[in-house]
Amino acid sequence: MKTIEQKKPLLQRTLFGVKRATLEAKITSYFEFSQDVATFIKYLVVVMVRNSLVVSDFSFLCQELVCEVFLTAEPSDVLREYCAYFKDYFKKSGDWDKVVHRLFTDKKEYYRLTEEARSNKKLLDTPGTEKVQNSALTLRIVSTFEDASGKKHTLTIADADETRSRAETSELLEILTTVALFETAAGVRRFVKFIQAKRPGTKETFKETVVEVDQVEQPADQQEECVLNSEVETPEVKTIEIVVPAGVDLSTVNDQDLLTMVRVGHPDVVSLENIRVIFTEEEPEEPVDDELEIQKSFLEPVIESQSSQTLLEDRVTPKTIDDVSAPPTTKPQRTKKKRLLTHKEAYVQSLIENWSQKNHNGKNKESSIKKKRR
Repeated sequence: MKTIEQKKPLLQRTLFGVKRATLEAKITSYFEFSQDVATFIKYLVVVMVRNSLVVSDFSFLCQELVCEVFLTAEPSDVLREYCAYFKDYFKKSGDWDKVVHRLFTDKKEYYRLTEEARSNKKLLDTPGTEKVQNSALTLRIVSTFEDASGKKHTLTIADADETRSRAETSELLEILTTVALFETAAGVRRFVKFIQAKRPGTKETFKETVVEVDQVEQPADQQEECVLNSEVETPEVKTIEIVVPAGVDLSTVNDQDLLTMVRVGHPDVVSLENIRVIFTEEEPEEPVDDELEIQKSFLEPVIESQSSQTLLEDRVTPKTIDDVSAPPTTKPQRTKKKRLLTHKEAYVQSLIENWSQKNHNGKNKESSIKKKRR
């Protein structure tokens, strides 16, 4: 069997990804090489979190070595902070009492300094409350955390235990925020804040929690506070552009007419909710080069014929200075060609023209009524 030599700190994916035998060998090898008690203990706390979330068994990893460290290593803040996680490791009578006596001045100090660890240990030891409903699926937990700089990062744990509810999983992952172990390449601490956890298979397998609320009317100020604190998903707004003839003002068009125009190009739209309509004035397009060339070839013979006729008339009847007109001061403008509309665009423009005519007739009617009243 190949001996594993681990001289570099273990990575996050190693602690959460490799099998038990390999992981135990790597942790033991790195401790023997580095003699880093603090990192060794933190590795095992992280593995305890993994063990509580997966189907495979990672309990009592490196048990003999852990007992030796707590009974012989120099007392430190790390040993005091995390010792309560390892109480079950000590099977021999009296060994655990020796550990407490070595690390703390009295029982009162022990309970004070290990309060968080003892609370977390209860979470780790409590079995899941859900039933297995997707036994054929290989599940995984995909969780999101924030680092010390506020950037989000993910942690994926394979072989997830389906008996864990969403709330239980979240509480267990929160324990990772109490272990200062992982850092980015820039030295920024990871797992500072827990954000969320999902457990996808071929579908989301966390059971949604239904909260039953008693039909008791709350005070108005409490109701307002609940609304402010609730998270409201903002629906996506769809933008639709409608081309209108130049000079047409559709600012007063009613919702029913506007919906009719929108549905010409977007028949799936049934209401104007979450719809933003933009009106764009139609601009005539410039004639393309081929059209200009055709116009030029057609006009040149006509212009040449007209010039010859004018010269002939000048020879027969000489013109005076007054008869000669001044040269044109402006260049003749190109004739712009109007782009052909598609069937849908033509239908929209006919709707717009009908609306404009109806709107114009309505204004004239109002004006005539006012004149009669005067």
